[in-house]
Parts: sequence; structure tokens; C-alpha cells
Amino acid sequence: MRVDELELDAELLSILSESGITKLYPTQCTAIPEVLAGKNVVASIPTASGKSLIGYIALLRAFRQRNKGLYVVPLKALANEKYQELKVFEKAGMRLALSTGDYDKSGETLANKDVIIATCEKADSLLRHNAAWIRSISTLVVDEVHLINDPSRGPTVEMVISKLRKLNPGIQIVALSATIKNSAEIAKWLDAVHIHSDWRPVPLKQGVYCDGTVFFTDNSIVTVDEDEDELWALIKRSVLGGGQVLVFVNTRKGAENAAMKYRARMREITGELHERLEEDVEEASQLSEKINSCVECGVAFHHAGLTASQRGFIERMFKEGKIKCLFATPTLAAGINLPARTVIVRDIHRYSGNAGMSFIPVMEIRQMCGRAGRPKYDREGEAIIFARNREMAELILDEYLLGETESVFSQIGNERAIRTHVLSSIASRLCQTEEELTSFFNSTFCSMQLSREEIELSIRKALDFLQREHMIVEEGGTYRATLFGRRVSDLYLDPESAIILRKALALYVPEAVLGLLHAVCSTPDLMPVFISQSEIEEYVDIADARRKELIFRLEDAEDPERYLSELKTAMILLDWISEEDEEKILERYNIYPGDLREKCESARWLINSTKELAALLNNEYTESIERLAMRMEKGVSERLLDLASLKGIGRKRAKMLFLHGYRSRMDLRDADVEELKKVPGIGKEIAISIIKQCQGRIRTVKSEERNRYEWF
Repeated sequence: MRVDELELDAELLSILSESGITKLYPTQCTAIPEVLAGKNVVASIPTASGKSLIGYIALLRAFRQRNKGLYVVPLKALANEKYQELKVFEKAGMRLALSTGDYDKSGETLANKDVIIATCEKADSLLRHNAAWIRSISTLVVDEVHLINDPSRGPTVEMVISKLRKLNPGIQIVALSATIKNSAEIAKWLDAVHIHSDWRPVPLKQGVYCDGTVFFTDNSIVTVDEDEDELWALIKRSVLGGGQVLVFVNTRKGAENAAMKYRARMREITGELHERLEEDVEEASQLSEKINSCVECGVAFHHAGLTASQRGFIERMFKEGKIKCLFATPTLAAGINLPARTVIVRDIHRYSGNAGMSFIPVMEIRQMCGRAGRPKYDREGEAIIFARNREMAELILDEYLLGETESVFSQIGNERAIRTHVLSSIASRLCQTEEELTSFFNSTFCSMQLSREEIELSIRKALDFLQREHMIVEEGGTYRATLFGRRVSDLYLDPESAIILRKALALYVPEAVLGLLHAVCSTPDLMPVFISQSEIEEYVDIADARRKELIFRLEDAEDPERYLSELKTAMILLDWISEEDEEKILERYNIYPGDLREKCESARWLINSTKELAALLNNEYTESIERLAMRMEKGVSERLLDLASLKGIGRKRAKMLFLHGYRSRMDLRDADVEELKKVPGIGKEIAISIIKQCQGRIRTVKSEERNRYEWF
């Protein structure tokens, strides 16, 4: 079926054609007419099989009917990718918005947008704020809906769908999923047309490697030279054939070590490409030395411990064909569109906390394998899973290559999820009685898998907890949120986090910065960094030495090891706002730059939330907490806060300005451009920008405590 045969106007069809979309895949031919007919659709099809277009068509239909569409994705990177792809429709007048951050905003600025791309958490926060335009959403597209199975993100995905169905009974829902065993059950829940297919635009050849031979499911075999490194032999075979390779390994360190191991060999076969890669690396000054040394050889590693800019650079280089082999952790498989001719799954086990090493689920392995085969470049994709012995090879063949994927299960029933969403339902006045709550939760996917009695019991426990903690009150059978409960919901806090922060506020004094940082790290909304057994004694000593600064004490902890892990995380944050060199922080605590950014961002949000709760509870230290949040955002001490708040000035430039005698904006107001250029990191354009910002009108504002400068 050709795209120009679809029931869309000529302008939209022209844009699709200009984007290279002229023919529909078989699964699209089945799904899109149903979408255009206004029906709910669940499309469970393989990775890279055209799911996104099905969702885009639903949004285009809503747009041409002058209705609003919402596209929900699990990750910020995926939201950015979808936003860039949909921007082509702005020429047809589509008003597009990307919304992924700041959970304490009502989103009223989105009222005049036609299509909004949001992460599931942001979509949920918008629903909690009761923006009037929410009721004008006629189409909801949910990408990666199988993540309902995820204990962390799954409940939010499910609640966004369920809340919008309750608020907008006629809403069209298009749910896109990888192939899962019980996709028909999700379709039944959504009263949707179920479309399930294993068809792929690029055929996928799958096999298992063992003892020098790859055994493919089509009964063909490939023999590898046993005198050569087996993994390298498979990589080289694909690269010399003009392809690219994705190798999935189970740890970050494993990805890095493999890239470092094979960089010299890759450099030998990249030929003239090497010189061009050196030029690209020179332009990307934000990269680490380790990344540089790999990328310039045509190989790289990718994992969540890298910064967003590092991951973005590596992804771009891979898409441009300059990186020939990429070693990645499984998180890449569920993220952005990054196909390769060959996918090699080196590890099928991973560490799972107290459970030790466990098998990676079939669905995740299938998503990894699904990255094999680049549309428009490859006639066939090739996915190979490594086995250490014959017994393991047979298991891989039976379970991963020929077996079924797992079913997905609702995660709303867990205690943390249900108390959070019961509170948000009451605070947003979606439900105000126990009967309404029961009815609502019986409309979720959870009701397909749990009995009514089990759901009612979970709701009753959540209500008791929320009443006990003064987040809700009951009057004549009707529940309403207290001011505290409403603020907790609006701030997107786990109720347990709010309780911890409320306790901390009762004991907080501005001098005890470490104490508040540790309290923030004690909440379930911030995952602490790992602490090794060899570090335990060190942090026990720190807990004792800094006892007076800490709000919560080690001897009171239910889980002492977790307490010390939280303390280690707090010490990382303290070093960050004390202007410690970033490289020293990473080395001292053995963490990755992406983890440091993530912990600082989470801490900033939680400190800001603490400030909001402090204002509600009439705490006298609201201003000092606000300044602490600003310090966390900028990574500076009090002395540099004024300088670091200038646009274009981060912690490094602020420190350089301070060391060269520029202690505040007042010092910069009459600075000379040529003199400023002498400060390391300050070029002409930045110098001019600094002076212009500081020459804004100054107004002295009187307050009871002191005079301060307010710049604007």
C-alpha cells in the first residue's frame, strides 16, 4: 500500500513523501486504516518494524480534526528523538511541544499546542496539576507500552492511560509495543484492535555461537577461525563486509574494557577513516580521554554512566557510520533507534542485587537482537548470542531464539506505587471516595490480573497510611487531600520521601548542610550509589566524625549498609557544591560522570521540594534551602553563586573569574573585554555577554535581614 492512498490531506501526504515514506510495511497496512477509523489499536511488532509511523498517523488525524494529541515515551532521549522526527509537520501548521522536566509546573503554556511529546512521568505530573487543556486530548499514543511490566516506570505508564480514559471517555489510544506474550490482554483492557506480527522490513537471521561455530535457526552455519579471538573474528567479519556491529555486554565496565581491548585492532581495519575520526574527536572537547582514544579508532562504548552529551556524540558518530563497532549495555536496546547490520549478545546474565547473577529476560534479549539490520542499507540483519558451552547453547536456542517472550504484569499493586497513585487521585479530585477509588483501579490493567478483593485491600492499606501521615482526611466518607498531601502530589514526591523530608526539616539548621543532603539521599526518590565492603569502615568513621552535622544517625538505621551508601552519596554531593574538581570526585568515589549528573539533578529537585514543604510548614530556613538548591544546580559554594548564575558561566568559569579578582557581578559591571579574555575559558563573545548581563539596571531591595542586589 502506498502512503498517498491514505485518507489524509495532500499537504501531510507530501510531507511524509518528502521524509522518504512512500510505501507502508505490511503491519502498517493493517494498523493504519484502523487508526484512521478512530479505533484503539495495540500494535505488538518487532523493533524497527515501523511502530512509530502508526503513532504519528494517529497524531496527524487528531491534528487535522483540530484536536490535541499526546505522545508518551519512557525516556527523555526517546522524547527528543520523536520531537525531532515530528518537527517536519510544523510546516503544515502543527504546533509541537516537548515536555520532559519540572514536575511542579501546571503546563498551562501547552494549552495552545497541537501535539505534545512527554515522558510518562511528565504526563502524569500534568494530570496531577489538572490543567484545563488535558480534557481536550483526543488521541493518546503510548510508546513501549510493555514497560507496564517495569517496577519503577510501569505504574506511571498504566496510570497515565487509565486517568486519561476516565477524564476523556472518547479518547483514542494507540499503544505500541515490542512483541510480548500477552499483548492481546493489553488490547482487551483498552478495547483495542490487536495487531501482532513478527514481520520485519529487514529479515533477521539469528544464531548461537559455540566452540568456533555459529549455528543459525535456518540451519546454516558460520565457522570462526579458532586461532583468533572469537568475538573479534565475528566483529571483523561484519566490518570488513561493510557493516556495523552492536555488541551487548552486561556491565558498564565490561563495555569499556571491550572497546579498549579492540581499539588497536579496529584501527588497523578502518584505514582512511581514522584521520577523519581524529578531526571529529577534536571538535568534541567534552569527551573523556578514554572515549577519545576509542572513537578515533572507529570503536566506542555506550552506557548510562556517560553524560548526555557524551552519549549523544557517540550515537551521532554511529549513525553516520564512523563508529563501526559499539559495545553497549542493554539500556541502549530499549532506547533510541540505533540499528546495526550485526548484533552480538555476549552476556545473557546480569547481576540482580541480592539475587546474584540471573538470566536476562527473553523480551530484553529480543529487543537487543531486534537492532540487527539497517533499513535501506542491509538486506539482512544478523543476531548472534554467545554460549560458553553446548548446554548453554541449547538453552539459548530453546528459550531465547525459538521460545516465546514473557508476559507483562501490572506493577500498580506494589505498596509504594499504590500509595503514591491513591494520593494523586485524591489530590487531583479524580476520586474522592473509597468506592470511586475501587472503581477507578478496577479500570486499570491491574484489574486484568488481580482480584477485586486484592485491589480493595491494597487501597485500604494506602488510605490508612495516608491518613496516618496527615496527607488526606476523611469526612463523611469523602476523602480530600490536606495542604501537605496536595503539595506532596504536585511536587511528584513519593509520600515516603515527603515523610523523611518533613522529619529532616524539624531538625534542620543551615550549618548542617551535610545533614540535609543525607536526608535527601535517604528518600526512595534518589537511588544511592553503591558502597563496597572495603568502604564500610571508612564511612562508619565518617558517620561518627560528622555526627553533629547529621540529622539521621547510623545507630537508628534499619539497614546500616544502606545508610552508609546514602552517606557516601551525600558526601559526593557535598564535594560537588564545595567546588571539588569533577575528575577528582569521579576518581575518589569510583563513579561515572553520568551518575554524578543524575545524582546532582535528583538532589536539586528534592532540595527544591524540601524548600516548598518548608514554606508550607512555616519553617524559618526556606531561603537557605533555596540557596542550597541553587548551589547544587551550579556545583559551587556560596562565594561563587552570584557569578555562576550568569548565563554561559558554569562552575569552572566562575572559579576562574573569582581567582582573577572578579568576586561578584559588581566587579564585572565595568570590566574590560580584553582583560576578561585573559581569564582561562573566557573568549571574546563570552566576555561581551558577561558585561552586558552585569550592566543591567541594579535595584537595591530592602529586607529585614540585609540589603541585597536584585539583577534584571
